[in-house]
Amino acid sequence: MLPLKKVFLLYFFVILPFVSFSQNTTYKVVCDKTDNKLKVVKADNHSSNFVPIKSGFPFSAIARDWIKDNYSTDDCDAEQIIEDIKNKSQTQTQQAPNNQQQVGATAISPSPAYTPTKPEPNFRNTSFGMDLLFHNLNEILSLDENNLGFGLNLEHLFGKKSYYVGTGIHFNVLVGDNNDETVELYMFKFPIFGGYRIYIKRIYMAFEGGLFINTKLSPFKDDDTSLQGKVPMNSSFSVFPRLRFGGKSMQLELGAEIWLTDVFENTDKLSVYYTGLKFFF
Repeated sequence: MLPLKKVFLLYFFVILPFVSFSQNTTYKVVCDKTDNKLKVVKADNHSSNFVPIKSGFPFSAIARDWIKDNYSTDDCDAEQIIEDIKNKSQTQTQQAPNNQQQVGATAISPSPAYTPTKPEPNFRNTSFGMDLLFHNLNEILSLDENNLGFGLNLEHLFGKKSYYVGTGIHFNVLVGDNNDETVELYMFKFPIFGGYRIYIKRIYMAFEGGLFINTKLSPFKDDDTSLQGKVPMNSSFSVFPRLRFGGKSMQLELGAEIWLTDVFENTDKLSVYYTGLKFFF
């Protein structure tokens, strides 16, 4: 088993810095004059070979999705784009004096500008996720200290529209310390949930809620010393709300989980708060 400290270090020093860096960097779609291809570059890249088409994307993946939604191939005509920009600028300059109204003249409303049809969102329904777990295992087992847990999950959604249902499988590990000894317990979880998702300015957001059917909370070791003499229940049930937002391929997830039944006989209810990343494909 991969040591938990390495998992946490990987998350904090690789994944989270990547997300933070992405949020502080914007991207743009350009036509490269050297090969007449559409490309995604950082917004501060002002190379003379790049003809800008659209900018302001918070993630490069969102910019690539915009290309897929608006172009059938990655081919472009840089000279034609430059010519179109010049013609548009000249047309706007010529029309400006004509828009001035003379005294006593009847004003004629200009024709409305053409607005392209907004593309339908292309939702992806299968995801793989990684979570950091904040739990109260120390209260359940009377441990000296809590450590972070982690989770892996695979889920599939049913429905191509805004409303959908879903299921999947989760693997969670809860960690604590007792008398300088690490306590590691795991369980498998099977969710049944519904949700509603929206698509605003190329940002996907989803609100979900449902029920988890959980297996027994078990130690990795063969002996039961990690259970502190407690008797684990064979199964348990918990409910959860959660929020997802981000691009089409990668989204940040925030959620909470509250147990309806005991995980150990005659103990407090378990609760978990979590944050993580989901990758859709």
